Amino acid sequence: MPASSLTPNPTPPQLLLAPLRGLTDYILRGSLQHHLGGFDLGLAPFISTVERLGPRKARYLDDVLPRKNEYLPVIPQFLGNNPEQALRLCHELHQLGHREVNWNLGCPFAPVTRKRRGAGLLPHPELVAAFLGAFLPNSPVRLSVKVRLGLTDPDELFGLLPVLADHDLSSIILHPRTALQEYSGTVDLGRFEQVLAQCPHPVIYNGDLVDVAGFTGLLTRFGPLPGWMIGRGAIHDPTLAARIKGRTFDEAGRRLALETLHQDLSAAYLERYLTERMVLDRLKQLFRYLARNFEAEEEIFTRVKRCKELAPYTEEALRILREAPMKPLG
Repeated sequence: MPASSLTPNPTPPQLLLAPLRGLTDYILRGSLQHHLGGFDLGLAPFISTVERLGPRKARYLDDVLPRKNEYLPVIPQFLGNNPEQALRLCHELHQLGHREVNWNLGCPFAPVTRKRRGAGLLPHPELVAAFLGAFLPNSPVRLSVKVRLGLTDPDELFGLLPVLADHDLSSIILHPRTALQEYSGTVDLGRFEQVLAQCPHPVIYNGDLVDVAGFTGLLTRFGPLPGWMIGRGAIHDPTLAARIKGRTFDEAGRRLALETLHQDLSAAYLERYLTERMVLDRLKQLFRYLARNFEAEEEIFTRVKRCKELAPYTEEALRILREAPMKPLG
């Protein structure tokens, strides 16, 4: 089995924070880990290999600077299908101090897949083989891949596994849905189990980890894995990773944790962004997830959504976090 930066069967479980583009920047990753803990690594939202030099690419590189990710170490991710472009980007990332990157073969969205990027490469093992053959011998960093079961066919990954097995990869992160499903329907645990049995690389589970009971069920079924990746579930319930690691929260502690996280993010966003409007939009996006902690979820989100300025938004958000009836933790 190829060497990996992951412990084969870590106890307690090794938890990775999934990339959510436009949400899980270094500010949120660091604040979540600093105030609540539970995670071991974060995967950054992808950087396109066709991104030209300019403010946007500089912002993506800034997001993965090691000095800005002290609370939670981060692995950069790239999206692309050209090995020369990927190598140029990875040399930049190596100069920043990174020793591993992740190749996104799982992005399900049509504007990406129709260009044979992300999950659009899954039906084309010959293109993946050509990429890896050109990239890996010249790469200054180790490579992991993030995949789905297929673009439209959930068996497409099985045609790609022999290609992946022929190359030295640090791990494979599998979200057991097709790109066609996006985030609808159910995860295919049967096919995940088949991949686990056939793949020589460390396999990390990703998909619908939203509560401790669900994690316990997966752990019972698959046994200890090298890693477990949590995405939206960790934004819906910021206590989730810490609770999987054994920490407990009563209602008062949970409210305090959510309020502290929210206020820390608000202050950090104010420092980073140029206008209160940008900060307000960012916090509303976050609260779309946090609202799920409360009984009247849609009513709760409507109360913050209708706020047009930061001051009344903050007042309303704090009132909700301190007083609104909460759903029980799962």
